[in-house]
Amino acid sequence: METEKHYSEHDTEFFEFSSKKIGENIRAIRKRKGMTLRELAEGLFSLGKLSNIENGTLKRIYKKDIELIAKRLDVPIIEIIDEELYAKFKTYIKKIKNLISLGDLRIAKKRLVAFRKQIEKHNLEEFLADYYFAIGHLNMKRKNYNFAITYFTYLINISEASDHEVDLKIRAYNALSYIHYDKGGISKAIGCANEALYFVHNNPNASIYNKLNVNFNLCIYLTSVAHLDAAIQYGNNSLKYTEGGLKYVTQLMLALIQISNGEPEEAYTNLEECHNYFEREDVIKNLMLTIQCKYYLFKVYPNKYDKELEAMEDSLPHEALREDCPEHLFPMYLNLCHTFIHFALKEKRYSDVEEQLKICLDSVERFPKERLNFKTYHLYATFVRENKGNKMLEKFFLEKALTFLENESSIPKALILHELGELEETSPSSYKKASDIFYGAYQHTFSMLAPLRSMLPEPRY
Repeated sequence: METEKHYSEHDTEFFEFSSKKIGENIRAIRKRKGMTLRELAEGLFSLGKLSNIENGTLKRIYKKDIELIAKRLDVPIIEIIDEELYAKFKTYIKKIKNLISLGDLRIAKKRLVAFRKQIEKHNLEEFLADYYFAIGHLNMKRKNYNFAITYFTYLINISEASDHEVDLKIRAYNALSYIHYDKGGISKAIGCANEALYFVHNNPNASIYNKLNVNFNLCIYLTSVAHLDAAIQYGNNSLKYTEGGLKYVTQLMLALIQISNGEPEEAYTNLEECHNYFEREDVIKNLMLTIQCKYYLFKVYPNKYDKELEAMEDSLPHEALREDCPEHLFPMYLNLCHTFIHFALKEKRYSDVEEQLKICLDSVERFPKERLNFKTYHLYATFVRENKGNKMLEKFFLEKALTFLENESSIPKALILHELGELEETSPSSYKKASDIFYGAYQHTFSMLAPLRSMLPEPRY
């Protein structure tokens, strides 16, 4: 028989589970997959042998046979051997993932420890990919990025992956791109996103969810470095896979590109649709982001939208930061204030700047660990430099800004370090000259993109 080619006559490892139950599981999975007995047997066994396996008439079913069948059916081996145990494990890991998504990280960590022990006890390597992704996701939530990178890398390095494991690998690459983007490593973020894109292109069974996320993320990253033509291509690609709320988040991102590309009418149409949808569905976070984007549009094209701009500046909810702002919405309100301050500084409306900066500073006490607080201090340093000329006070605010960026190698950190260097009365070195060139080039090319970056949605994984 052809089967004998796959293992030697001394390979006597066989399953002690019920042969009848294993056969029933194989038949059920085969039919669910839409395969005939002949299609499953082709190149593996004779029809007679496979029929005997499915009917449970063989006294012994060798492990190698089950491995071959599982591979052909593209299912974990445990699903064939013990469907109930497999179902229990799937339910258990799903509950753990839900706990992580909901932020109940302490309980999720305990259950993951127990889950790993059960994987080892039952030798269920099929669930290692789920475990690695879950523990990586948990560490992402805790901002333990080094641990998260380690576990996502373990997952990516799994060989001979099933369709489910390939999907998890794509999610791991997307998660890694998110981490690098959040740390300011845009080149690494784009690299990881391209790896995810490679997996999508080379795996026809990749999920719609992953196809959406890969294109969505590349649109974000390329927009943040002003590669707008490529960004809009990926944005349009992601629209093919979206509906409902995600469709409007993608439209929001495309509107930002249209603003930068000199297409205000198209951007306004997209933003109005987004505003109506998020307001109707009461999605406050995205509604705030849409308001911020509309303000950006009106400031970039003030002559075209002078009436809308005047109405919005009279009604922008800056006072929200003085109230009991929910923690999950605080970054959105803070971003809105920062955008207002950015334009007020450019227009030298220093009384407005000072008023809004004081509101932002008051909020730091309530949310002292929020990373965006660095921008409050950086904007205050800029205000002091332009309006007060007090170098000691400027240095104080720059150093405060750096405390929120200690573990980063990001553009904001480089800009702040350069401005601190400017305050030091030392003779220019080659490093200083190089920094001057970088700083000047950045200010000339990318400074107007600063408020745009703050409005980009979060990457997805």
